Amino acid sequence: MRFNLYDVIARICEKISSFTKKFQEELYKEYVSDIESVNSTIENEFSFFNKHTSKSIIYSTFSDVQINILFQFIENNCDKKLLFLLSYLDNYIDFQKSLDSYCQNKCINKYKLYSFKTISNNEHGYLIPRFYSNWTKKNCNSPDTLMKNPLSIMRHYLWIDNINGWEVWNVYSNEWSNSKDGFIIACSPLTKSIPFSYKLIKEDPVNHFYLTTYDKRQQEELFTRINSILDISNEHKANVLLFPEMLLSNEHLKRFNELISTHWQNDYPKIICSPSSEYKIKDRWYNRLSVFDNYGNRVFSYNKNVSYEHKTTDNQVFFEPICSDKMLYIIHINGVGRIGIIICADIFSDDIKEILYEKYKISILLVPSFTNGRDQISRGFARCLENSIDVIWCNSCAALSKDNQIVVKYMAYGHNEKIERYVKRCSNECLGCIVIIEISNDYNGEGKISKKRINLGEY
Repeated sequence: MRFNLYDVIARICEKISSFTKKFQEELYKEYVSDIESVNSTIENEFSFFNKHTSKSIIYSTFSDVQINILFQFIENNCDKKLLFLLSYLDNYIDFQKSLDSYCQNKCINKYKLYSFKTISNNEHGYLIPRFYSNWTKKNCNSPDTLMKNPLSIMRHYLWIDNINGWEVWNVYSNEWSNSKDGFIIACSPLTKSIPFSYKLIKEDPVNHFYLTTYDKRQQEELFTRINSILDISNEHKANVLLFPEMLLSNEHLKRFNELISTHWQNDYPKIICSPSSEYKIKDRWYNRLSVFDNYGNRVFSYNKNVSYEHKTTDNQVFFEPICSDKMLYIIHINGVGRIGIIICADIFSDDIKEILYEKYKISILLVPSFTNGRDQISRGFARCLENSIDVIWCNSCAALSKDNQIVVKYMAYGHNEKIERYVKRCSNECLGCIVIIEISNDYNGEGKISKKRINLGEY
């Protein structure tokens, strides 16, 4: 097996991660205190590093002999020189010219949503490239640097270790990298009417509630609205389209896919998140959200991991019967960073929050829901504020008990003022609406949110 410079970076990350927190902190302090010596120290140590080399070095440039020399250096050192080498390599490899090293050869679709592989991995963790949002604050101490984490010195890569049996599947898109406009997310609460029925069953050892039927007339009405919403999202040049949880039957989810496929010539959003659908496969229940591109290709399907808890008026508790597959999905976009998608009660999972917020350092979190528990959900976003993550929460008016309650909320926690903007369930007859959220490209920008009735314009 041949090794490359990515493997060298991964080997350094692996070794540093094995140190105690106290030793890592001391190492970080020593590095920062002598940061001006990085280039001279490394170039004097290794003759094959040339400070006059043009910015054309790719990850596979070095020979096996040179790589082995670097491995030996890592094995023999436990001081700030390790961070010197890490910092040097982080800036030495031409990030853009090495793009092909982390995208699979075959893209998923015509709009270049690539399956995204790790660029170096071992039993202790793996290395991935890191993209930033255009609104990332410049020259700012991150939570990692404030905690004096030595791996925070890397600008171009993330080291992912110990995700407790979870799997993460990554997708890369290069569609928006150079846009000067804000990143636009469209979402719709869709309806005030609950389109499904359910039954509560007392079982041993756990009580469950099961969706039994979807109302066919309401499903057709929703489908008509979805068609209009796709067209309106096109008019507003939305990058992402998001719907609430639980609103489509499996049958209508298939029609949702067909609708996008047959209208592929329309400039629909490049990322379309369907309403989730709860259904049974081989004795296992899933609450599944599918993500499509604007050609109707299914990019991935995300299964909700945390069961909703339904409490009756006499305090009996029934649980959503879903199975967790411990699988997460992240969309990487240069200029946007990383987008994470979860469903409703998943916001309360410590494992999910640690992986998405602290390890993958997502910049946007999309949260479709069907819940009347707005207070609990709002508190679940607290760590998004701590980690500078913009949040879009899309609930359904059908889940709310009365008018004038918040149904869609944009929390600009990745921006300076941390402004929260929202729309409420209206008191009008429900004809369907769409909410347009513009995430500002400027860290000091406030972003925008507007609500439009389907075919009737803004109100």
